[in-house]
Amino acid sequence: MEKLVDAFALHAAAQSDAVRQGDAKLGNKHAKKVNETFDKLCAHGRSGQGGCLSPPPSNG
Repeated sequence: MEKLVDAFALHAAAQSDAVRQGDAKLGNKHAKKVNETFDKLCAHGRSGQGGCLSPPPSNG
């Protein structure tokens, strides 16, 4: 499930970057990935949903 959380975060950030740069096509591509990944996380129940809402664990 950690890979799904990482993918969700990556595509959410990339979508925001694309929107800021005015690239709607790229933003939509990442939005689709965000939605797909969110659906996969939701299939894991509450733990999956929480994974995309919780901050990443600290490394220190």
